Amino acid sequence: MARIVCVDIARFDYPLVGEFKFFRTPARPSILLRLTDQNGVEGWGQSVPIETWTYETVESVETTLRHYLAPAILGADPADIADIHARMERAIRPSFSVGQPLSKAAIDLACYDLWGKQMRRSVSDILGGAKTSEVKLSWTVQSPTIQGAQEQLLLARSQGYTNFNIKIGYPQTPAYDQELVQTVMSFAPNGFHWADANTSYDLETALLMAPKLADLGLKAIESRCRPIESAAINRSSARGRCRC
Repeated sequence: MARIVCVDIARFDYPLVGEFKFFRTPARPSILLRLTDQNGVEGWGQSVPIETWTYETVESVETTLRHYLAPAILGADPADIADIHARMERAIRPSFSVGQPLSKAAIDLACYDLWGKQMRRSVSDILGGAKTSEVKLSWTVQSPTIQGAQEQLLLARSQGYTNFNIKIGYPQTPAYDQELVQTVMSFAPNGFHWADANTSYDLETALLMAPKLADLGLKAIESRCRPIESAAINRSSARGRCRC
């Protein structure tokens, strides 16, 4: 397989529509990464750090990629994901976490993209094949008031959306989160809905809330709590204590 010979890194901020509690400006900062192999084939990846829910900033992602991770993967085979991961971990050692995970994710994505293009296969095919040929988009509901959420739901419906991602967790209270989920479920009872706590629940709250939100019809909770606590959540799920 052709090996990686060039890594390009650039910052790209794109505008947001509406408000989002994690962003301080009306734009979403991101870092784009391009890998080029010996034959000129390109693979693209992206990292979208938000310092209010992860310790990585857009500046730290850019410098980590540029000065540490990019040099480490030059000459690597993008299809050898285990070697790519080993190279990155030698450059930025895992410790309490995996070590700059959002920075490493950009390279991970770009390697899969490049590998797929080299093989002339889709990434989903490489990973075992798509389970459906249909893609359904969702609308994110995030509001400090139920009235605001209802306005967002009506706007989403006017544009054809029936599936919703519901932002829960701080600074909202668990009681408000339940009311917000119930509002969405009542508005679109036949849609696919899940919540995203953006790691703001602690372990006790996550275990308490998961069955309550499942009873309302919620399909899943994304990013329930900090990674170090998520392992405990997963063990509890295996024992049947948590349904989300």
